[in-house]
Amino acid sequence: MRENTIDNMSALEREYANDVASLKDELEEEQTTKEALEETFALELSREKENHDRALEVANELKLKNDKLVFVNAKLLEDFEQLKKGSRVIESALTKLTESHEQLKASYLKEHANLPSPIAINNDACATNSTSCEASILKENVELRAQLELLTSNYGKLEENHGKLSSSHEDLLASHDRLKLAHEAIISKATPCSTSSSTCVVTNHVEEIKELKAQVTSLKNDLVKSHEGKCKLDTMLSVQQSPNDKSGLGFKSNNKKGQVQVKDPAKIVCFKCNIEGHHVRSCPLKKKQKGKRPQVQTHIQPQVEEMPLPKKKQANAPIVEKSSEEELQQDMINFNGPGNRTGMGDLAAAIIDPSYKDMKTKFPTSSHDQWECMPLPEVNLRYAAIDGYVSFELYRRLKKINDGQRQAQPIPREVVCPDCKEAARLAALPPAWRDEKKQCVGTNYCIDDPQV
Repeated sequence: MRENTIDNMSALEREYANDVASLKDELEEEQTTKEALEETFALELSREKENHDRALEVANELKLKNDKLVFVNAKLLEDFEQLKKGSRVIESALTKLTESHEQLKASYLKEHANLPSPIAINNDACATNSTSCEASILKENVELRAQLELLTSNYGKLEENHGKLSSSHEDLLASHDRLKLAHEAIISKATPCSTSSSTCVVTNHVEEIKELKAQVTSLKNDLVKSHEGKCKLDTMLSVQQSPNDKSGLGFKSNNKKGQVQVKDPAKIVCFKCNIEGHHVRSCPLKKKQKGKRPQVQTHIQPQVEEMPLPKKKQANAPIVEKSSEEELQQDMINFNGPGNRTGMGDLAAAIIDPSYKDMKTKFPTSSHDQWECMPLPEVNLRYAAIDGYVSFELYRRLKKINDGQRQAQPIPREVVCPDCKEAARLAALPPAWRDEKKQCVGTNYCIDDPQV
């Protein structure tokens, strides 16, 4: 039975493998067809875009030509109006000249008719003095000849001007007719060309856009179908059991318990920038902060100064005990400094570095510009500030309890210093400063302040 089932399973696996291979081939064919369709679509789209750009360029050129023609037409109209005005002025001048010519001609005829005949003049001259008559006649004859010459010259000039004005008038009329015909031809050419070209371009673009939209929808459908087939194939391949794994048929499973599970990077959240997909060690914000952080010079560790030994207090000096509230206030002033630093960063720095108030004096002069830069990063400084605040609260409460116990309990007699006979001083000394018999090691080790 096992052999039959194994054979059946192997046959099924072969069929399944054949189906998977055929599906893979179909998927590859679909992908190739999809790529070919995308390439053809891209080529057609580029061609259509080129045609569209060319049509737009042609339309823009026609529009520019139309604008130029309209501008030239406007200029021609202005020139025509000016020529028309000039022709009117010339016509008025010509009429005036013709009128003056007619008047001069009439006056000449009148004067010529009013002139006396030479026979009558001769008879009168004979009747009178012959010499005086001849002289007067000669003078009048000379004057009349001069007037006649002037009138004839003026008449010739007027005739020449009249001929010139008539010829210029005819030329203006001919040019006016030509400009009118050219204007009508330009208007007749410009309007139907622009309308027909714009309508043709618009209809062509609408048809091209419709065709492109149909191609895009067909390609989208093909992509959706290929994506669905790929998803089905992925699910089938993920569900497929490997031929080496024969669990469920009486064999042990080949799966190892110690296999490392691959974590989904989408579920990993960085707690620095609150963005999914990476850890804190690979946070880009952290790298930016490291890049922007100024290069602080290495902090010179301050040398530990030797504390001077306390001087012996005078025996008769009165001991002034402060109350617990005053001591607490004084400790706060000593701790925060005269500037009353209330920030957590200052508090943490004061707790981490006891010589914080003297740090600026111990810094080298070259690094005074970086005085405000903290030696710790913001995260560590925050945690240090929290720890420092907690430790300070504990210190304050323990000090209150200690002050209350100090006021309530008397000092034992066995810790009285035999040399100076002052119990409060010896009680506050460290154990290393007292011998095994709890006596003062030396008179120089008695401290001045019993509260220390």
